[in-house]
Amino acid sequence: MRHESLVGSTVEVGGDDQFIESRLKGGTLLVRPRKSWPAVTLSTFEDCEVRFPKRTSADRVNLLAARFIRCSFHGTLNGVDFGNNPLDGELNAFGIVDGCDFSSATLNGCRFLNCDVASLRFPPFPHVVLLSPGSRRADVERITWPGQLGAYMRVCTDKPEYFAATVFHLPYVCRLTKCSEGEAIKALTAFGGMAL
Repeated sequence: MRHESLVGSTVEVGGDDQFIESRLKGGTLLVRPRKSWPAVTLSTFEDCEVRFPKRTSADRVNLLAARFIRCSFHGTLNGVDFGNNPLDGELNAFGIVDGCDFSSATLNGCRFLNCDVASLRFPPFPHVVLLSPGSRRADVERITWPGQLGAYMRVCTDKPEYFAATVFHLPYVCRLTKCSEGEAIKALTAFGGMAL
């Protein structure tokens, strides 16, 4: 689908399905990644539900080439970026995320770039929200981290200033970094400045 303007429709993208230079208002976007990235390119979604019926990772979908305005997100996302990366080409500089609700989604290491995080609603605990991660780089070194959580936090904070937030799901990160949730909460509380 190319150069379309739809209202109240359900659009499904995945595999060879494309939604390019188009607009959807008040509808539903179903993202079903298959072998290749679904082509959601230079398109705008306003007042939509965005659903990921299957767990989706950054190697399966690129959402920096889309604009999401007052949308609600549902499903599980791993390492997916929202907003725009001004240093990474025309497509990735196109994106917007504004006024969106992620409270019904599971976000594992998702990053929000060049956006106003105050306009966004993030999922509740056991999600953790790290604001302005690049500004916390030095703080990581003053904490004794359990397991491999310190290495994970170094990756999270080694970001340019236009990374506005990183959101991760604590149980997922604890499995990944080989520490208990209690240990992680204690260290993150000492780290401070995060929504736990």
